[in-house]
Amino acid sequence: LRRFLQQRSVKWAVAVVCVVALAGGTVAWQLGGARGAPGDTLATVNGQEITRGEFNLQVDVFKSQFEAQGQEIEPEMLSQIQQQVFQTLITVEVVVQEAEKQDIQVSEEEIDEELAELAEFSGGKEQLEAQLAERGLTIDDHRKWIRNNLLIEYFVEDYLEGELSDEDLEVTADELEARYDQYKEMTEDPEPLEDIREQLELQIQEERRNQAVQGKIQALMEEADIEILQPVN
Repeated sequence: LRRFLQQRSVKWAVAVVCVVALAGGTVAWQLGGARGAPGDTLATVNGQEITRGEFNLQVDVFKSQFEAQGQEIEPEMLSQIQQQVFQTLITVEVVVQEAEKQDIQVSEEEIDEELAELAEFSGGKEQLEAQLAERGLTIDDHRKWIRNNLLIEYFVEDYLEGELSDEDLEVTADELEARYDQYKEMTEDPEPLEDIREQLELQIQEERRNQAVQGKIQALMEEADIEILQPVN
């Protein structure tokens, strides 16, 4: 069942990963580091610059995830990574701006708490600073990344709370049966429906939430003044 749920989750998570790339995710989008030289702007989002230095940093972070798994990055894959990073930087900037427009707040205490947890996980503050320095980042850069991630998280929570009611999330018997049929097709020894009913319902509801978020973000992207100034590859 776990493998089936993971495979199903990937299909919708990929579509909204650029807005839910929160602390602890597979790829950490450290916004604010390596800002690049003046005039080295790749794009603007409602007047806010996205620099080549920022972009190069994210590409390096992404590549390191593949290299850590022993995967060789071919030119075609690198091009795909670059395009995905560029799109993510733009989308994250759009959502952060919308969160700020709605006066969503992130306190310094919340950032301190997240940073303390990360430092503990990294083996201490000095170890964390050393790891960040290897990527051209400072603690202040990372604080901005934490703030942006929390802004996105709170924006998504607020939007879903106002957008989806309990009725909107209700799973019909037909939906549940169809999902169970998919599960049986992918599983050699399927569990009885009653044993996994709750898990399947939660999965369907989560997909519905993310579809709503994806639609909202697409609307924000269409409304934003996005200007591409330079090619990324």
